[in-house]
Amino acid sequence: MRPRTLAEVGSRILAGEPLDKALAEFLDEFYDAISVDEAEAMLAAAPPPTGVAYADALLGAVGDYLSMQYLRRRLPDWTTEPVRFLQHPTFTSALDSASAKAWLMHNSPAEFKHHNIFTEAVPLRRKRSEHPRFHNRSLNTSPPRMISGT
Repeated sequence: MRPRTLAEVGSRILAGEPLDKALAEFLDEFYDAISVDEAEAMLAAAPPPTGVAYADALLGAVGDYLSMQYLRRRLPDWTTEPVRFLQHPTFTSALDSASAKAWLMHNSPAEFKHHNIFTEAVPLRRKRSEHPRFHNRSLNTSPPRMISGT
């Protein structure tokens, strides 16, 4: 069964499931939520600390990003816990060049930068991420614009 909350993602990581797998499955569930309220509830509970600094900070960044970019709702309180921030910048690119790091620093969403994680301009992409089920243009909850090119 796929994780239905970010808290479940943290629990699965604690149980030994790879972060990438647990997070991808959660994102599929999140983008398939029927309403904004249902999607918001999926972010409400704090994931347990995993003991892995990057995973804990990433879960905080994901909670912030999904709340702001997709739901246009208040950030979950747990995303401001000290364990949700990295002490040193972390770059998600396999390239270790100064130019790759500069590109990531420039293009990373603010919600990820805030947690000291530097990634691509539109992270957390899944098949449904461009048009989540709960998407309602009349509420101005359009998802982030996909950037092509470069």
